[in-house]
Amino acid sequence: MSLLIADVLNDRIYAKISEHEAIHIEPASLISEHIFHEVKHKNRTIIRKINDVIQEEFDLKISQDIDEVLLINEDKYNLQQKSIKAFSNVKCIYAHRGRHWFDIFDEYDESFTEVLSQYLKTYNIHNLDGLYLIFENANVTSDNDLSIKLANFLKTIQDNLAPNLLKKITDEKWRFIIDGVELYLLVFSNHYPINHSRYLPLNNTISFLVQPDQTFDRFADNDSNLITKDNKEKIRENYKKEGCTYNYSLSESSDHRAKFIKSTDTINVINWWRN
Repeated sequence: MSLLIADVLNDRIYAKISEHEAIHIEPASLISEHIFHEVKHKNRTIIRKINDVIQEEFDLKISQDIDEVLLINEDKYNLQQKSIKAFSNVKCIYAHRGRHWFDIFDEYDESFTEVLSQYLKTYNIHNLDGLYLIFENANVTSDNDLSIKLANFLKTIQDNLAPNLLKKITDEKWRFIIDGVELYLLVFSNHYPINHSRYLPLNNTISFLVQPDQTFDRFADNDSNLITKDNKEKIRENYKKEGCTYNYSLSESSDHRAKFIKSTDTINVINWWRN
């Protein structure tokens, strides 16, 4: 099977050219003015052009006809506006809006699990840092509200994707794992003050950033896969310059559960798993 992934927002084409090889073309729009529309409808002429570009530029050839096409970040204009706002408060020097897959849902829309499933099947091809799930009309006004939302978010994933996800959730060594992929989760909310590192500048909105552990390979220790001390300091310093209070003891904790969601005062630990 050969897979073609078109990232509309970031103007890229990703092609899985063999079982172990994948490449990306950027900007994809140079191939055709209407590249994404044509790819979505499996226009064979356009797909052959993409194959020709791959062969000419990379001296490679897609091993067989494209039999699967996936469009991501498809709602370009809506996503562009909201993703820019969402990332305007992100101070991490390694985070870049163009390296994420975004999707927007209403609060009780469980179809996000389908997007998450597709992301986990393809993240090693499109090389994006994370899946950024935005939930509108969330009605979160307190840390407790957000805690309940997080518990429900993971319960929905358990019901639809990973039956054993919350097994042993009371164990501080518990990890967020789906189909053997270890994941990290950051929760953002509009209820936080503007100088909070998890503040989301979108009205009545919360978001969940899901990241496979391999995302951190670029700036982590090869053996432990933990962010190196120097890189941690660079990230913290950046937040400090922007007036954001950082919880150092929490960041050094081995309890992943406690890091997913931060309290407004950045001191207390939110035990969301007890909801």
